[in-house]
Amino acid sequence: MLGRIVHRLLKLAEDELIMFGFGEFEQIESKYYDLEDWTVEAIKYLEATGMERLGSGMGRIVYLVPAGALKIATSQFGREQNQQEDYMFFKHEDLGVLLPVLNSADDGRWILMPQAKPAAASQLRSWLGVPIEIFGEATNDPEARKHVTSKNAKALLQLVEDEEMVMADVLKPDSWGIWKNRLYLLDYGLAKDIAKRVKKTLY
Repeated sequence: MLGRIVHRLLKLAEDELIMFGFGEFEQIESKYYDLEDWTVEAIKYLEATGMERLGSGMGRIVYLVPAGALKIATSQFGREQNQQEDYMFFKHEDLGVLLPVLNSADDGRWILMPQAKPAAASQLRSWLGVPIEIFGEATNDPEARKHVTSKNAKALLQLVEDEEMVMADVLKPDSWGIWKNRLYLLDYGLAKDIAKRVKKTLY
């Protein structure tokens, strides 16, 4: 079932959706209930239509489509990460930290976000207003916490603590990107409880 489209955040042109073939993509979703079968067919469709693979991680593959960056779940963990990002964005939208969710499958099979440009560590440092290393200690060190004074740093720290995010992942420069001349956190689906279960499957 096709997820919601957030028109108030970004109005996607109809020709972009048609060019991507979202209707055909939706049909794949309706035909394959099993996640593994659906993933195989979804990837076949994306590859056949010439969509560029941007990268892959633990449980997800990201494709560049005309409407943005499409994250495809390849496992239950990937599905949970997509659902976590969907949940977190709509809960914490007002903080202005998280890259918007434009569209998503209700069961977490896929999630669509804008395509952001890579960000440098220096840009994240400037955005935080405090050295990255010091910010990384702020959840455990009262002295480090005193340096978290900017609006951006306070918002991010609140987010990390409220949602029990993995600080090491949050502070990786490649977890951030530039969209519409603003810095955003791109990958925010790996909460600590998900990370622990992923680790157990690996060791």
